[in-house]
Amino acid sequence: MITKTTVLCFFAFIVVIRAQDVLEESIEYYQTLLQEFSQNASQWEQPTDSRKFFKLINEQEESVHYGHYDFIIVGAGVAGSVLTNRLTESGKFKVLVLEAGGQENDFTDVPGFATYLARSNFNWGYKTVPQKNACLGLKNKQCNYPRGKAVGGSSVINFLFYVRGNKEDFDIWGSENPGWDYKSVLPYFKKSENSMLDFEDPEYHGHCGTISVESANYYPQITKTYLESAKKRGRKILDYNGKNQDGYYTIQTMTSQGRRCSANKAFVKPAIYRKNLELLDHSLGIKVLIKNKRACGVEFIRNGKKYKATTSKEVIISG
Repeated sequence: MITKTTVLCFFAFIVVIRAQDVLEESIEYYQTLLQEFSQNASQWEQPTDSRKFFKLINEQEESVHYGHYDFIIVGAGVAGSVLTNRLTESGKFKVLVLEAGGQENDFTDVPGFATYLARSNFNWGYKTVPQKNACLGLKNKQCNYPRGKAVGGSSVINFLFYVRGNKEDFDIWGSENPGWDYKSVLPYFKKSENSMLDFEDPEYHGHCGTISVESANYYPQITKTYLESAKKRGRKILDYNGKNQDGYYTIQTMTSQGRRCSANKAFVKPAIYRKNLELLDHSLGIKVLIKNKRACGVEFIRNGKKYKATTSKEVIISG
């Protein structure tokens, strides 16, 4: 006789087996991703000539008029992503966003893979000018200066640490630039943040913003030992983005359920469904068009073809 309990147990067994299959598939998928990316990273060469990005299929061909907009934003890095969101949220303005890089993928979403992203096409591959007091062991005394080439900019390739500037720095800036003191900028930190920290100073964090901030999910046992040692020595265990930054705690990360929360996810993805926004990635070779001493549009290259777009209000350069 087949009872209700037997049926439920059978289905529970099937669910467990299916979950195990999905887990194994996921592990294999990410193992393959890591192997492919590691291989590409080992062969990656730092770019030295940007002209290869601007090749045209037909050098003589005139630019095609792409469209007319209220605002054109050049560069969808962190700043460009915020501007994209803010300028489109009212629905009053038609906005075109041009970005040289492409979209994120499953590899960039994994925090632990960040090390490999500096040696990939998500990085512009810049170097600093020769240094006098740093990078003395590097060729020409030049530091590597990774900058993100993607929708979301450097937030796609960074190590996801959420660390605000020191309060005193903001107050120094604010002494000469009203509105830049810490008390004035704190509301904007809170507005942008969706804190899910397991330990925080509540007056210093927001919970309704688009940037997800979490406590680090994984860290070695020695981290706990270190914190316990600090506590026994009378050191403060605190929220370092809170009232006081002089103390110890595990890192706060820009992640959502363990996945990278980039400027793309926080600001562009919510805006992409708005009818007044158009985003063109892999758009390069930007030239600002001037008429009567005023920016009136841009010329750009995409898929080997030259286009131009015009604007009635502003061209915003945030590349």
